[in-house]
Amino acid sequence: MDAMKRSRSNTKSRSTAIAAKVDLLRKAFRWSVDMLRQRQANLLLPASIEAYVELDWLSWEGGSLKLTTVGENIYAQLRNEAAAGLASA
Repeated sequence: MDAMKRSRSNTKSRSTAIAAKVDLLRKAFRWSVDMLRQRQANLLLPASIEAYVELDWLSWEGGSLKLTTVGENIYAQLRNEAAAGLASA
């Protein structure tokens, strides 16, 4: 029983850590896309690029990073959230 409780606790801890990482990546995604569009991908951390590809927000196409459909949707959400924040300020 004790091992089962530890296993559940570890799973919950990992899930919380993953959610926190995705949240951080999401917060930085708009800036990251803006840098890609300005052809300044060199400013992105390789680990962030790998995470975005793993999350299916970006993909490699012919040596270039491109937004996936998921990435386009997240980027649009972030732009809308920013616009809503400006409108209420």
